[in-house]
Amino acid sequence: MKHLAWLAAFILLVVEGVMIGPIQTSAQSAANGLAASAWQQTPEADELSAYEEEQAELQKQAKISKDQSIAIAKQKVAGTVQEVELDTEDGTVIYNVVIEDNKDQVMEVKVDAATGNIITVEASDDEIEAAEDME
Repeated sequence: MKHLAWLAAFILLVVEGVMIGPIQTSAQSAANGLAASAWQQTPEADELSAYEEEQAELQKQAKISKDQSIAIAKQKVAGTVQEVELDTEDGTVIYNVVIEDNKDQVMEVKVDAATGNIITVEASDDEIEAAEDME
């Protein structure tokens, strides 16, 4: 029974990372390996991969670059670009360029990824949602 108590205490120390020396390094390496393999299997990692695949596919369909879409959007809304993302809207591949303008308003400029034409300029949904949350 005494040996079981020592074994339990040892396991607790290893799990908590209190051990020093080579045992700690081995235990931590094993724990890090388990954590890394668990992370690779999480749905979030799968979703990120699907998102990256979707972005790569949309990029193949785009005729203008991300930088060109930014330049086009900034002609309409001067300010700091916060985010640029490829998306589809009504079957059209678009760049969704989010810009914080010089009046601290967050604007969303949708640029046709094939033609470079501006589709819409509107206040960002994020800003509208934040205002609704404050009410």
